[in-house]
Amino acid sequence: MEKVRIGILGTGVIIRDYHIPSLMGNPQVELVAAGNLHVDSLRALADEYRIPKTYTDIEAMAADPDIDAVIVGLPNFLHSTATIALLKAGKHVLCEKPMAMSLQEGKQMVEAAQQAKRCLMIAHMWRFDREIQWLRDVVRSGVLGDIFKVKSHAIWLHDGPS
Repeated sequence: MEKVRIGILGTGVIIRDYHIPSLMGNPQVELVAAGNLHVDSLRALADEYRIPKTYTDIEAMAADPDIDAVIVGLPNFLHSTATIALLKAGKHVLCEKPMAMSLQEGKQMVEAAQQAKRCLMIAHMWRFDREIQWLRDVVRSGVLGDIFKVKSHAIWLHDGPS
């Protein structure tokens, strides 16, 4: 089986502390490129993780035929612009949350994925937690009746970003 060739956009804590360790630990993945507007942090990240290609231009990264999919971990206001450019160029995209800054941007991202026939996934990591899946199943079962309003709280048990 061929490895999925991944590019990453962004050099912040989410990329460094979460995405890169997961990618490096997956034998089905090859981290082939990194992109960011800030050259110093991009070079440091690429050197530290031996990422062979770097980009300061999203369009150039999107045009690279050696990249199959890209993780977008840029500042929130850049999510839709970067994601749409990557999808139009034929890349699959995992975009960090929040998906977009508006409903309209989110719709444009979905439309771009549909038109390109590529996968777009938003990195809402809790969707995979067993507690959340259990709650989803309870709600879907109808045992609680029709739900009209929900109020929830989250407690983070681990260290947060420093």
